[in-house]
Amino acid sequence: MEIPGHVAVITKRHPDIKVQDMYTAEACYMMQSLQLLAWEQGIGMLWDSDETLYVPEFLDVLQMDGDERMLGILHFGYVEKIPRPRKRTDAVKKWREYPNMTE
Repeated sequence: MEIPGHVAVITKRHPDIKVQDMYTAEACYMMQSLQLLAWEQGIGMLWDSDETLYVPEFLDVLQMDGDERMLGILHFGYVEKIPRPRKRTDAVKKWREYPNMTE
């Protein structure tokens, strides 16, 4: 409850999986961009996508329609101390190459 701000990110559901994936990708792009902009301005932001997104009582409080889907919650506020970055796995360790499938 000490976090001063929260933004629930909600998209419309769509029967076409390609359109649904596009909605999800666009919302995630917006969330990541907003986080980067906030941190640049000294505003801490955390993207939360835990089990809360599936609790019916919580979704009812947000008055979500049946054709909506929550992707995450952004929690934000000014931080007293910027946390150290976590150790990341080098991309080269997760990179996979596949043969050109368009030929």
